[in-house]
Amino acid sequence: MNVKKQKIELDRCLNGCTINGKKLTGRHYFYLNYCKIDGELPKYRSKDDYFFRYAGQIKGVVLRK
Repeated sequence: MNVKKQKIELDRCLNGCTINGKKLTGRHYFYLNYCKIDGELPKYRSKDDYFFRYAGQIKGVVLRK
């Protein structure tokens, strides 16, 4: 991957992006593109979108930076 693409990926992971009309947080983008579960990348689910948007606002839930 060249430097320009790496910078784009880093920006998406830190700041989020919009893909196919869906706005993703940076953490959600990272999860979908870099976190393999049972050897496969996860698919987009609205439940996950809700978690990544609002879980950090719930008292006692910690999402590490």
